[in-house]
Amino acid sequence: MLVGKSYDSTTVYKTITSVDTTSCTVSGLPAGAERYVQIKANYVYTSSYDGSQTEYDTSMGSLSYAKTVPGAVSGLKQDRWYYFALSFDAKWNAIDSADGYQWICYKDSGKKFKSGTSYASSSPSASVRNIKNTQIYKMKVRAYIEVDGKKYYGAWSPYSYFFTQPRVTK
Repeated sequence: MLVGKSYDSTTVYKTITSVDTTSCTVSGLPAGAERYVQIKANYVYTSSYDGSQTEYDTSMGSLSYAKTVPGAVSGLKQDRWYYFALSFDAKWNAIDSADGYQWICYKDSGKKFKSGTSYASSSPSASVRNIKNTQIYKMKVRAYIEVDGKKYYGAWSPYSYFFTQPRVTK
């Protein structure tokens, strides 16, 4: 089995000598890593004429860019606050291997207020609507990858606090 950051940088990760082996675990990869994985079969042909042996290396298939579960999201902060629209926007640092993000927003009392998902992008964000302009909110977010229709989640980010304020009329 070959593993690398790209096709050109793959190196032998593990040699499997048993024909009964049907799986292999790649360990030691960092959170949120993407790696190119290729399975190759080697076989030795023995000539019936002179008994000489020739080894052949055949590509059996590949799984391009296998992903590890993402690490914790960082950089969660308030991006904008809209007094009249009763909403605020949050943003955080993108994780390259993430397929999306899950977020939860709480009132300062600790009661869950809103939750949702955001698609992966170079500038991930979420909008929280129907807020009160006299309320403090806190939020956390985590990244996920999707494999065969199942989501695998990374760790939650630390909480970040979001402040609104009443409008000064006099």
